[in-house]
Amino acid sequence: MRLLVVDDDQTILDLVKQILELSPQYEVVAVPSAKAALAEVEDADDDFDCVLVDIQMPEIDGIQLVRMIRQAPGYEDVPIVMLTAMQDRRYLTQAFSAGATDYITKPFDFQGLRSRIPAARKLVVDKVRHRVQPLMAGEMKGMGETARDFRLNDPIPLDKLEGAIDYSEFENLVRQLTRHRFSNCTVFAVKIGMVKEAFNDCSSDAFRTLVRNAALAVQEILLQNRGILSYRGNGVFLCIPDERLGASWRDLQTALNERFNALHGNAGGIPIQLRIGDQTRFKTNSFVRVLETLSAAVESAETRSLDLGDVAKAPNRFLALFGFTEEERHLEKRAYEEVLHTALAETADDDWRRRLERRQGASGRTSADPERAKARGAGGAGRSRSLQR
Repeated sequence: MRLLVVDDDQTILDLVKQILELSPQYEVVAVPSAKAALAEVEDADDDFDCVLVDIQMPEIDGIQLVRMIRQAPGYEDVPIVMLTAMQDRRYLTQAFSAGATDYITKPFDFQGLRSRIPAARKLVVDKVRHRVQPLMAGEMKGMGETARDFRLNDPIPLDKLEGAIDYSEFENLVRQLTRHRFSNCTVFAVKIGMVKEAFNDCSSDAFRTLVRNAALAVQEILLQNRGILSYRGNGVFLCIPDERLGASWRDLQTALNERFNALHGNAGGIPIQLRIGDQTRFKTNSFVRVLETLSAAVESAETRSLDLGDVAKAPNRFLALFGFTEEERHLEKRAYEEVLHTALAETADDDWRRRLERRQGASGRTSADPERAKARGAGGAGRSRSLQR
């Protein structure tokens, strides 16, 4: 795996290179500037598999460098990990908006660094695999007569739209925002109403245009071109504004749809409306709880996209059939994965292991003394009978 490391601090550069090269799977090229990095990208016979970039560098900073690397042929999906001392929120959002895959702050744990590189690589590989996965015959049912090259639930990339990032990078951004406990960090979802009808009615290109126009309206009216949004599939956007939304929900709803109609019109004859969900604050640095917050934001927008008159008339057992949306299922799966990851990390802790060994040792000594074990068991039975009385 070929790595390109870019940092103007020679001490950090040499240290990172030495640590990474302890693993035989890595071939590391270390350069002290953005210009040198661009020369390596252009002249290399084989593309780099991952790029690690510092932010604060002279002439061309790391965020500008990320944008330039993303424009290079073959580097559209290569994982780029920011390796920086900058912890301010604006650097986080600017880096991910420019095309970063992950963000690691100095001082960092080298063992953690070695684990984040393959994690970033896997994230990109999974995303590309999902993008090129062919449609199965059963999935084409109900899609109308027009051929499709993606599913309704697929998270369509919003290329070259400022502030728009893919779903996996969005989750990495949220992880970093909550890890640094930014007190004013909030999230809300926007849902394209009648999205299934629109998807079935138009071509793949026309549906991409619809999604892009909705994203442009959200950026201009709700985020004011300063926040982050991610299209999650099934007509759902998740958005992180730089500041809390100031106007009333009704006024924002009206302004958003006016702008969307100006951009998109009434293409296809379907009266599409964008629905804004509740704005929710991230209240914890637990990533599992954060994923639950994202799921609640999606549920709020999904609920508001339903026809309120029909919902009021529907019995509870019918509403229960709605179940989870694809996005909510995805977030629930990610929450389970995070719990499992945390549990596995705890089993690798030496203190935990020593406690387990002591417990097993005590159990072994008890089993080796049958009379003592028998007496202890009899005593326990006596106490049990006493409690029952």
